[in-house]
Amino acid sequence: MRIATVAALLPIIAVAGVCTPAAQAARKPTSSELRHIKRAAMRTCTRIAPVQEGYPCQWRGRVKVSTADPRYAWASVSGPDYDHSGVLRRGSGHSTRWKVIRVQGGGVQPCTYWTRPIRSNPRAVPDRVAWDLNVRASPSETDFSTFVRCGHP
Repeated sequence: MRIATVAALLPIIAVAGVCTPAAQAARKPTSSELRHIKRAAMRTCTRIAPVQEGYPCQWRGRVKVSTADPRYAWASVSGPDYDHSGVLRRGSGHSTRWKVIRVQGGGVQPCTYWTRPIRSNPRAVPDRVAWDLNVRASPSETDFSTFVRCGHP
C-alpha cells in the first residue's frame, strides 16, 4: 500500500520541482540604499559625461544589491554617448557611501574587465558578486559575439 502511495505521489513531486521558479540571489535595495545608490550613480554619470543638450544622464531605476556581499550593488543609468550602468561598492554592509567601481561603457566588456583589477581602478568585482548580480559580458577579449554570465557561484 505504501509503495502505491509513493508511486502515485512521485509525478506530482517531480512536476512541483520543475515548476518552481529559480531563486534570485540579488535583492531589491532598501529605500535608504536606493536613495544613496541613485545619488552616487547619477553623480558619477554627470561627472564622466558632461550633459549634452537634450540628452542628460537618466536614471533607469534598476538596482540590485548583492546577497553574496552586501557591499556591492548594480545600478542602471543611461547617459550621453554610452551606457553608464555599473557596479557600485561601499565600505561596509551598513555604510551609506557608495562609489561606482566599474561602468558598462559604450561597448561589450570581457568578464575580466569586471572581475580583475585594472590599472585605472584596482577595485575588482569578486567572482561570486558578479555571478550574484548577473553581470553579462563576453567570455574573452577577442570574442564579442556571445555573452556569458561572469563569475561563479
